[in-house]
Amino acid sequence: MWHKTEGPEVGGRPSRREFLRTAGAGAAAMFLCGHAPYGQWGVYRRRHLLILTSRADPPSFELGQRVAEVLADRLPSSKAQVSRAPHKERIASLISSQQLDVALMRRDDAAALRQGRPPSPSTDQSSCSPSSASESICSSAATTLQHAMPG
Repeated sequence: MWHKTEGPEVGGRPSRREFLRTAGAGAAAMFLCGHAPYGQWGVYRRRHLLILTSRADPPSFELGQRVAEVLADRLPSSKAQVSRAPHKERIASLISSQQLDVALMRRDDAAALRQGRPPSPSTDQSSCSPSSASESICSSAATTLQHAMPG
């Protein structure tokens, strides 16, 4: 019997309406409370060295991959990985808010960020290529990071 009679519940079984109301309220509470994965993002960032590049600058991603490979070889505990931001403004946001620590960008854009100015608009994409970055650049980056990382 799924319906209530007058007075206290007969047999101790809840009515269908009461059951659905309780289940609906529980589901709504879980939905409204939500779950933000930002805590896990912080854990991931602490465990992995994310090398940020710009999607608007394809050679930077290739260079980032080379740097990550060298770091994986020379400093495996860094767990280096390359990540792409949609544009330089997003890189500026992530670096300035200290959400990420390492980014590959053009020298003039880095100088602009250091001075508190926005990066310059994308123009020539050919001035930086992975072939122009030698193994010694990646090696010196690995050595610098090795001295900077705790433990």
